[in-house]
Amino acid sequence: MTVRQNGNRIMLLDSQGVPLFCWQLEQDALLANRQMETIVARLETIARAQHLLRLKGGTGESALEPPLDIQWGQVENGEKIQLPDKGATLRTGQSIYVSLHNTGSSTVFVSIFDIGITGNITLLSYKARGVPIPAGGLEYLGDRDFDGTLLGLELSWPDGVPKEFTGYEAFAIVSTSEEHDLTTLQTTATQRQQSPPRRGNDTSELLRIVDQISCGGAREASPQQLHGFRYDVKPINFELEPSKE
Repeated sequence: MTVRQNGNRIMLLDSQGVPLFCWQLEQDALLANRQMETIVARLETIARAQHLLRLKGGTGESALEPPLDIQWGQVENGEKIQLPDKGATLRTGQSIYVSLHNTGSSTVFVSIFDIGITGNITLLSYKARGVPIPAGGLEYLGDRDFDGTLLGLELSWPDGVPKEFTGYEAFAIVSTSEEHDLTTLQTTATQRQQSPPRRGNDTSELLRIVDQISCGGAREASPQQLHGFRYDVKPINFELEPSKE
């Protein structure tokens, strides 16, 4: 991200030079300080989103094997159109789906996070501690009609972001061998880093990383690793164009 001052305005631009945010500089000192806090909070939010997008799955004993078979794509007239994990372009108003097939021999728990154009992180899956998918099970992200027809999840454009540009959106799909509450990864527009939650003596490598992303916790202070805990992370990246309507 780039912070740029232009006259009495401060703009926040993404890596492609797209102005995501613009603030009119306040003249009052107290209001100006609050405004700077808002800008810093926004930068922290975007940094957290980038950390989440770079998060890798477990390795060695922490690797989830076999990983989930994950597919995604556009929904058109109830039909699935599969898309690649990188490089697809979609438009607001279109709908998407994510399918999660557990080809392993034990239940896995899945959390799906949306990383929006503005960097906000939102949990899309419906269970805070992960959606359980039994061995051989198939789960979909995306609404269905009363007759079972797949409707998908409709894409929207964030308020306040100019519609003259293409934005970049992503999903981070985290699957674990045990239930884990990862909701601390979610962010809001003005959220600042908080103290990491208190954990017991035993915790997982994934939770230590999540604490660092969401709360600034240190990885070096590592409690004992939970034996047998395994996890995987898969990102899906795509470009999002605002509707011309």
